[in-house]
Amino acid sequence: MSFAPVPWMSLRWTRASVRAALICVLTCGMTPLVVASNAAATTDEVPVAASTATEFIDETGTPLAILENGVTATVFIAGDSAPRLKMQWIDAQGQPLFTAGGLDVAGDAGAVAAASIVRRPAGGAYVVYGQETPSGGQHFYAQAFNRSGVAQWPGDGVRVSNLPDTQLDVSLTPDFAGGLYACFSRPAASKIQCQHLDRDGDRLWSEAGLDAGGEPGLKVRPQTVYDGAEGVLVFWRNQGSLDDKKPDFMTLEGQHFNSPGYPLWANGIEIRNTFLPESTDVGPSILVALNDGFGGAYLIFEALLTVNAQNLDVVMQRVSGSGNILWEDQRPVIADPAATELETAVPAPDGGFAVITREPAGDSGSRLRLFRLDDQGFQKWDADGIELTAPGSDVARAFPHASFESGVLWVAWSEQLSPGSTEMDIQLARFGLNGRRLNRHNIPVTTAPNSQFCQGLAFDPATQRTAVLWDDLRKGSPDDMDVYLRFF
Repeated sequence: MSFAPVPWMSLRWTRASVRAALICVLTCGMTPLVVASNAAATTDEVPVAASTATEFIDETGTPLAILENGVTATVFIAGDSAPRLKMQWIDAQGQPLFTAGGLDVAGDAGAVAAASIVRRPAGGAYVVYGQETPSGGQHFYAQAFNRSGVAQWPGDGVRVSNLPDTQLDVSLTPDFAGGLYACFSRPAASKIQCQHLDRDGDRLWSEAGLDAGGEPGLKVRPQTVYDGAEGVLVFWRNQGSLDDKKPDFMTLEGQHFNSPGYPLWANGIEIRNTFLPESTDVGPSILVALNDGFGGAYLIFEALLTVNAQNLDVVMQRVSGSGNILWEDQRPVIADPAATELETAVPAPDGGFAVITREPAGDSGSRLRLFRLDDQGFQKWDADGIELTAPGSDVARAFPHASFESGVLWVAWSEQLSPGSTEMDIQLARFGLNGRRLNRHNIPVTTAPNSQFCQGLAFDPATQRTAVLWDDLRKGSPDDMDVYLRFF
């Protein structure tokens, strides 16, 4: 199927490439603008990895997790020519628990990507990562670490599935019985595959895992949610059949597996037609699924409001554990005349959730807006959202992350210093549950020069601290990038 480009497509490349473009400016030998910030954070920076080689966060994974006893954990990639997957844990006093440079996760596994870390119910952490195959594909491996950071499964971990084809976009959910759910996409087969690993690393849903179902079409970006009853919900976008003879639209689909692996929603359900024409263009943040606290899920996703709409919007839906679509009417986060994209969403302690969207500003800038929705999908704050920075500045803003701390919502993001600048600094803002800013001005996370790219934010209830994680170009060279973390 072919179709003319429409405005909702116009912003996609800028969001995916702003970090790469800024690094390219440095690579091409241009001199970066260096300006020091004039405010300090509340704790010292923690150099997670700051050697003379390059270390960086893989943006396709989930690199930050809060473990027990005040420990904050992160995974990152070290080296260019022979990259290795590393892990570092930071204790309650802000001290690294492993040797400088971190602990090897994958050993000599070769090229690694899409690394994610989540808390292990039995203590410690699970790490899942993609390993390149000899044919250039990718398979996912999982490793369990105990409270001391000692690997519990043999070698570099266990393969999540024995299927031979390429696997992408893994999403993880602990089962709270000591095991782990993992769902991933299979582009060649146009399927979403799910696996259940027990605490010993044994594959419980056959060696290959289970097909989540859905209508024929290219299925991408699975998102898993624990159902509260030892099962897992998984949602994804079906990009369409990509058959020129049958024009199609992208749809949102889902499946619910119980713990033994029985599909509770038959062959899967269609949740919504997004009215986006079928395409292989995926984008980085097209869908977020959040536990609704009642066995179902909130879904926040990108869609057109009507089949003839010209601008992309961010839309919400709620699905019960039995597969019922709970909101009959359409619930846009914001119906804006400009193209709006989904960046992230997080659950709120008093029910509902917060959403951050991104829209174009000026010739090359962008704006980030914060919205607060209740458990029925209705606006609790300003219906137009809260701009994270003052209106009127057409600089690039990207990589937002958010987390609730009891009654406080923390948000961190990277912001271009000025239009055309090669420097991006990380800003931090705090909001009460009523939407009121708790700081008159945004808080600079670091005073380091050059660019910093925000890669994670998480609150630890045990220590009452919020961790901000970032890739750091303070040394001025993409060949010597570092990973830093700071607590607030």
